[in-house]
Amino acid sequence: MVAVTPTSPAGRVLALLVASPGELDAEAVGRHLWPPPKLTSSAGYLGWRQAVVGHVTTSTARAARLLGRLVEAGQVEHQREPAVAAWFTDLARRHGIEAALRRAHPAYPADVPDLRGLSRLVKAMQVERGPGARVAPSGATKRKLARLVEMGVLVPSSRRWPTAKGIAFVGSWTASVSVSVSVSGPSPSVSP
Repeated sequence: MVAVTPTSPAGRVLALLVASPGELDAEAVGRHLWPPPKLTSSAGYLGWRQAVVGHVTTSTARAARLLGRLVEAGQVEHQREPAVAAWFTDLARRHGIEAALRRAHPAYPADVPDLRGLSRLVKAMQVERGPGARVAPSGATKRKLARLVEMGVLVPSSRRWPTAKGIAFVGSWTASVSVSVSVSGPSPSVSP
């Protein structure tokens, strides 16, 4: 069992997930809690680059272990299936899938490429399928899925959500301590 307190690494992971549910995966959690080293001089760039790669690998593995322990404790959900983002579903209801994809594209309103292949994939993902209906995607489908993830239309299965138990647990900390988590900052801070 993992000890989860506001100042423990597991508690910091849980607080980060409660503050931004479904937005972070193990690598992002690792980068927030254990930021990579800063470049101190241009002469040491290659050494710094190797240190960053090693650090990201280590921090991602550390975050993944903590996430696994929090899943076992029932405070973080198991990985979900990839799903269409809620904001995109609302936009698609108002404007249609193809118009919503155009609006979600980074080049909008300028030159947006043809997105018909992506719209077919989004429609297929919105249809409920049974567990036996999954087929291994082709290379082209994997590239389309990656593009949808980049656009924010698709939430990948690697993103993590706290459970109601985890949310309530972090909420109980506010009675005794003030927990503030900044998703854009380097790490969460806890103050008495």
